Amino acid sequence: MVKSTPNSVGTIDCDFPALASFGNGENYTGASLFKGEALPAQLLPFVHAGKARGNDNVEKGEVVKAAGGLGMIIANVPDYGEELRGYAFKLPATTVGRKASDIIRHYVMTDPNPTALIVIQGTAVNVQPSPVLAAFSSLGPNSIKPNILKPDLIAPGVNILAAWTGAVGPSGLASDTRRVEFNIISGTSMSCPHVSGLAALLNDRQPLLDIATVEPSTPFGHGAGHVSPTTVISPGLIYDLTTQDYIDFLCALNYKSSQITKVSRGSYACDSNKTYSVTDLNYLSFAVNVKGSDTYIHPHCHERGRSWVILG
Repeated sequence: MVKSTPNSVGTIDCDFPALASFGNGENYTGASLFKGEALPAQLLPFVHAGKARGNDNVEKGEVVKAAGGLGMIIANVPDYGEELRGYAFKLPATTVGRKASDIIRHYVMTDPNPTALIVIQGTAVNVQPSPVLAAFSSLGPNSIKPNILKPDLIAPGVNILAAWTGAVGPSGLASDTRRVEFNIISGTSMSCPHVSGLAALLNDRQPLLDIATVEPSTPFGHGAGHVSPTTVISPGLIYDLTTQDYIDFLCALNYKSSQITKVSRGSYACDSNKTYSVTDLNYLSFAVNVKGSDTYIHPHCHERGRSWVILG
């Protein structure tokens, strides 16, 4: 999977934990935005939902509730790794990381009488490690010109507090009659406002983890590094770029004058007597395209998670 995006998505040091407890004595922490009547304080019958997949996680919860289920546990597929995103479920439910998912799956499919309980734990702050690269984050390299590193940088985009419309409920489902002024949202649409007006700055030089693999992320995931709104006031070394520099870059890519006009909204044209090079762009980061290695395959493929159902 090859993608190109201005910025990538990372977590913040805030989570919404939900504890999943099982009849074998094991406990695993997941994430949930559910707010409502809690499950009975006792272990309940626990069943495996098989290969149910394809719809959104909150829609899975809607189906489970309609079928008489009291709660639900959503298992991460391998490509989501240990990422814990909060969802505004309509019933007590939680997502759990991949490692826990495998253990829970074995328990529910082998124990003759599996039971479970979900406890929504509210909000947790100062969560570490943070930030880490989100499993759903858009990835590079730049498919048009690998010499220009994409993404540019990484910014917060997981479980972000944001204003919310009163036209729909927090889950986005048509049947959701709840109304809130604010919601917790994850996505590249959350990282983009974080970087509006900010310069690209590196983080504290500690390795930034990719939550999908729990391994250090690469520049194709985090770009030049994590944004820092506090140091943007005094960024130090500045890479000056003018509109003409970008026009020259387009000329190096053999764009036609008509195409450049559409992009620039000005009457710019390439000089036939001038030699243009993509390496002349004074960009904030750079990449070297080694011959025969211009395709980067990342293990993310964004399959939907599987679910288990807690029945009353």
